[in-house]
Amino acid sequence: MKTLLFSLMFAGLCHAQALSGIHAPVARNVSIPADEATFNIMVSAKVESTARQVKEALQNAGALNPTVVALSVGASRSGALAGAPEVTYSATFTLPAASAPEVAKGLLSLSTHLPDPLTFLQLNVAYAPSPAKLEEVRQTVLPQLREEAIKAAQAIAVAAGVKLGRLRAANENPTGGVYLAASRIGGDFSSISGFISPFPPNIGYTIRLELVFDTLP
Repeated sequence: MKTLLFSLMFAGLCHAQALSGIHAPVARNVSIPADEATFNIMVSAKVESTARQVKEALQNAGALNPTVVALSVGASRSGALAGAPEVTYSATFTLPAASAPEVAKGLLSLSTHLPDPLTFLQLNVAYAPSPAKLEEVRQTVLPQLREEAIKAAQAIAVAAGVKLGRLRAANENPTGGVYLAASRIGGDFSSISGFISPFPPNIGYTIRLELVFDTLP
């Protein structure tokens, strides 16, 4: 009885598919090496400081052409300077993941030996595949998904008693077809041990494709 009910439901689904065209969605979970590291740094400095001074200090410590922006002015909470006005800056830059541990060493050393006018430094790093790496994997997987979708569409057509017509649409959802399935790996680090995981870490993504075909009697 259950088998008959399932068969009737499947046949009804196939018939509905045939009326509106045949939709064949497929997906593939992939693990992509994170080949980029993005550093996000918070810096506090004396109120008379400039973004250029902060940038030079970070570059001297190994940062790769960081973008430095002044965010706010507030009271310092740093030791003898507590209560004095200071500027909070953000700095960001991206480099190959393999270079992150060495650069982190320099920045962590800077955080414990701050040159004037810097008073505080904290860093965070996030690892992720570069756009080029994502596209490389996408272009490898999409032909495989296309073959899977065609086979699925052919099976639906046979079950619905129709023939597969022309390809009406090929939809990637979202555009680019790559969903992040796992968060970027990152965090706040107080020592170089935080940057040695093994690298590069792998991050899970889902690549999705849907083919839509017309039907022929």
